[in-house]
Amino acid sequence: YFEGSMCEAVENIAEKYPNVIAYDFMGSHTNYRACVAAIHECARALRACEEATDQAHLDLAAAAYALKVCAHAGWRPVLDACCACGDPAPSRLSALAGGLLCESCARDVAGAEEVSPSQVAWLRALLGSTFDQLLSAPVDDSCAAWLLGCAHVWCATHLEARLRAMEFALSV
Repeated sequence: YFEGSMCEAVENIAEKYPNVIAYDFMGSHTNYRACVAAIHECARALRACEEATDQAHLDLAAAAYALKVCAHAGWRPVLDACCACGDPAPSRLSALAGGLLCESCARDVAGAEEVSPSQVAWLRALLGSTFDQLLSAPVDDSCAAWLLGCAHVWCATHLEARLRAMEFALSV
């Protein structure tokens, strides 16, 4: 960041007052330390897009960024068990329901998509891996495109907005 930037100002405040609330969004408080971490994560995501060596890794970086932003804002998908009943063997995904669903709970949710254990592992990796780890991970084009589609549906559903840039990326 260049000298005198807004980021530098926030970093200076975070050094002096790390636990002071920087902002309150819909009841979710974020202190200055977390705000600086989020700014750095955004910057890293942009660098990851520049560093992607192929379309699959660009899709992976974009999907990870979108899901990480939503998770930071409070819309993190439940990916460890059924989000409705806690069944440890979920096999469906629904943005409306809040994440993974078991077969029984998915019957009551329109549009719950069947997912494989490999797809679930990739969804978890998007949230739990660094951008460096994602950029070095072997991924095929169809898997990366599917992940970008999932991220798009997740974000559009929870933000209640059209995400035209993601729509464009998915149409190319």
